[in-house]
Amino acid sequence: SSLPSGFPASAMPAPTTSSSGVSVALPMAMEQPATEDDTAGAPAQTRWQQARGVWDRLEASLGVRPWAELTKVTRPRCSQLRPRLQQNLPLYKGNYAVLAIATSLLFCILSPQCIIAAAVLAVVWYFFLKRNSDPEWRTVVAGVELNARTRLLLLAFVSMVIFVIAVGPPLLIGVAVAAVAALAHASCLEAQEGSEEGLLATAPVV
Repeated sequence: SSLPSGFPASAMPAPTTSSSGVSVALPMAMEQPATEDDTAGAPAQTRWQQARGVWDRLEASLGVRPWAELTKVTRPRCSQLRPRLQQNLPLYKGNYAVLAIATSLLFCILSPQCIIAAAVLAVVWYFFLKRNSDPEWRTVVAGVELNARTRLLLLAFVSMVIFVIAVGPPLLIGVAVAAVAALAHASCLEAQEGSEEGLLATAPVV
């Protein structure tokens, strides 16, 4: 028999043959269409998994140790400063590197000159890319005509110089603050059991 309009073909009963030779139609399970909530939540979950994967690879490449180990801080005695620094700085250099990156980015975001420079460069690049795609645009500098590729490389170089000038001071401040914080934290962090043996094993013999 013919199916009504819009009725899925997968819902047709599958014919089977009974022991008496009579064909019997058994109903098949109908496929449930994906809801709008399922399709909307899938991309967000995928983006979160991708971001988590990038973060995990970054931590693995930097040799980041569990962050819970950095909470065991005590007030050091004078005789403990040097041993703790010699042990904790190499042991947690990956964690301190992540903190330095985060601190530098925070200082850059909070810097007005960085925001202004980024906004100006974004506007310049927007209009430049639109204009640079025009094959009839001719640019002559010192009697030399610049093609589209040369103009692109020239603007990229100028943008990099401007960005370094704008981002340089807050970036250096962020790195300096992170370095001081790392030294202070490493001097207050308790020595981990088993780490001293590893450091002694890898230390050069005089």
